[in-house]
Amino acid sequence: MDSAGIPGLSIAVIEDGRVTWNGAYGHLNDADLTPVDDRTVFAAASLSKPIFAYVVMRLADRGEFDIDRPLWDYLPYERLEGEPGAREITARIVMSHGTGLRNWQDGHLELVFPPGGGFMYSGEGFVYLQKTVEHVTGLSIQALARREVFEPLEMTRTSYVWQAEFEGNAVTGSNASDEPQGLPRRTEGNAAHSLLTTASDYARFVIAVMHGEGLKSETVEAIVSHQNGARRPPRPTPADPYIFWGLGWGIQEGRAGRAFWHWGDNGAWRCYVVAFPERERGVVYFTNSYNGLSIARAIAASVIDDDHWAVDWLDYERYDDPVRLTRRAIAAAFLESVDAGVREAKRRYALDPEGFDLRLMRNVGQYLSGRGANDAAVAALELNVSFFPDSAASHEQLGEALHQAGNYAAAIEAYNASLTIDPYNPPVAKRVDWIRSRMAVEHDPVVVSRERLERYVGEYGPRHVRLGDRGLVYQREGNREYGLIPLGEDLFALDGLETFRMLFVGEIQGKAEKIVGLYFDGSSDESVRSP
Repeated sequence: MDSAGIPGLSIAVIEDGRVTWNGAYGHLNDADLTPVDDRTVFAAASLSKPIFAYVVMRLADRGEFDIDRPLWDYLPYERLEGEPGAREITARIVMSHGTGLRNWQDGHLELVFPPGGGFMYSGEGFVYLQKTVEHVTGLSIQALARREVFEPLEMTRTSYVWQAEFEGNAVTGSNASDEPQGLPRRTEGNAAHSLLTTASDYARFVIAVMHGEGLKSETVEAIVSHQNGARRPPRPTPADPYIFWGLGWGIQEGRAGRAFWHWGDNGAWRCYVVAFPERERGVVYFTNSYNGLSIARAIAASVIDDDHWAVDWLDYERYDDPVRLTRRAIAAAFLESVDAGVREAKRRYALDPEGFDLRLMRNVGQYLSGRGANDAAVAALELNVSFFPDSAASHEQLGEALHQAGNYAAAIEAYNASLTIDPYNPPVAKRVDWIRSRMAVEHDPVVVSRERLERYVGEYGPRHVRLGDRGLVYQREGNREYGLIPLGEDLFALDGLETFRMLFVGEIQGKAEKIVGLYFDGSSDESVRSP
């Protein structure tokens, strides 16, 4: 944990079909240093999906839901309206990630390939399945899961929504820059990612799947059988021939036999589970860290000797990777002082120039920016330009750091240097225009009336906007607050976050209808006002 930079961890080991050991280490966060214990609640992220799949299969066993009937027959989905193939999506296809839907997408959904025509990991598919099951049963996902899973398996510290009793013993996440990120207090469950649980509770569920509790024998076989391949073009891996997808679970074939497995990654909370049903052996662990999956192989290998192809397939950087260790050492030196960071980076570059590439110092710069150490980030990327002076990317990365630091003129200069080397880079040219529009309001601020600002106040899904003494204040669920700087009557920049802007669109009963998020790279998303 210390080598990986993980504040808190909870783990449960399964042997002979029962939990034989629990471990709890570290702290809820790096601020108050409250110890993690075996009742500490963690965000399970995508480990939400296997539990919901189990719920669906329980309903199917009782004849209350048909996993091979098109979901559209149960519930037409407006986000897929007009999309060819949408009426062919079934629960089986969703649970084996064959819908053709991307993982997440705002607004109207598009199918990348026909349902059943390939593999693409998709949270959106599980959301559609959740809505369908809730429609058919008349129950929320939380009520269904409590009835079908949590209560029968005595999972007393598990929920798809926030519970008051979790307060005081729930972790705070640690993001890519080792900065704290609050655990979301959700009031509506999401089948794909909102589960909150403990390692011991989740181990009970894994054992239930191992033993087929509450399921027909043929249903258990279907859950852990090859329902779909798991190749992820354009990034094939050596693990691909050994990884498949069942119903809600990944399936791994290795020296130790067939295993079912899954991982969770909500950024600041990462976790992993693997279980070998024939050997009745497995392990579940949760962390409150962006670095949490860097130890997956070390943890899994300590429990059972196997190839662990799933860890290779996931392809997360290992905690002991030499490049990672170099990057962290340089970043730590920069946090001590800019001079110390420059010395450490130069020393390591002199020792192993082949071990450096553009990504190493770029990642150092991003880490430092995330810590608010903007001067250090700029210094790191200025050094990278000296290492790679003929690289358009090195100048572009420096421009990003200067922009985030609020040094607009120098950022434009760095971007122009990048364009001199690579003139055919429209995104960089757009960034120059982006900065100039921000510079314009520095000299001539836009004034928006308080009456108009009140139209924008409200909840927009995970986005929250309130009106403070100095103007609008924005917060995305679980993250810090930002003041909004008007660039126009309906367009706002974020004070302290230079790569994102918000456009308020439409009007319903005198209030903005939705927020369009505009990103520095030219992409956008939408969040509709909550009822």
